[in-house]
Amino acid sequence: MAKHLYFVRHGESTSNKERVFIGSGATLTEEGKRQAELVAERFTRIPIDALVSSSFIRARETAEPIAKITGLPIEESDLLIERRLPSIQRGKSHDDPEAKNLITLLINNFGTEGFRHSDEENFDDIKKRALAAISFLENHPAERLCVVSHGIFLRALFCGFVFGPTFTGHDFRQAFRAMSTSNTGISYITIGDYGWTVSSWNDSNHLG
Repeated sequence: MAKHLYFVRHGESTSNKERVFIGSGATLTEEGKRQAELVAERFTRIPIDALVSSSFIRARETAEPIAKITGLPIEESDLLIERRLPSIQRGKSHDDPEAKNLITLLINNFGTEGFRHSDEENFDDIKKRALAAISFLENHPAERLCVVSHGIFLRALFCGFVFGPTFTGHDFRQAFRAMSTSNTGISYITIGDYGWTVSSWNDSNHLG
């Protein structure tokens, strides 16, 4: 059976706008809510029969207009949450020198086997979760799913779809640097007789 997955990154969040590491508690801004309404309207023309969302507030708030317009319930999954950064980052500005230095350190070492700064989700952790999420979606009974998730984790999923369980830290770093993920951008991935196909990435035409 063919399966159609429409991945949606959440709308603009308070963390995005304020450039502060807020974590799971970030909510949608007014602009983010507008974006969520616009992406929901796309699903009046894209048939789906299930709606799955990250359990983070900003993802759930993005999924709610889609649920309203399609009449589908929201299924939450912790498999789809954003990558967990070190807790010492929480509340710091993206421009804070200490925070910037730590992010650079994490990115440069993301594919280093066994590297862990403190209590963050390292490459091995996020790879394991991405592969588990792919298995969950592949075995979901619905044929056409809308999946609301997050920018960094969507790149990890992309690597899992394209390279399979052998994807490396280098693959992830390349995807992180080269692949844009706009707020409420839609990425369309299918599975058929020849495996997974990335049909489109980060379609944000609904934003004008």
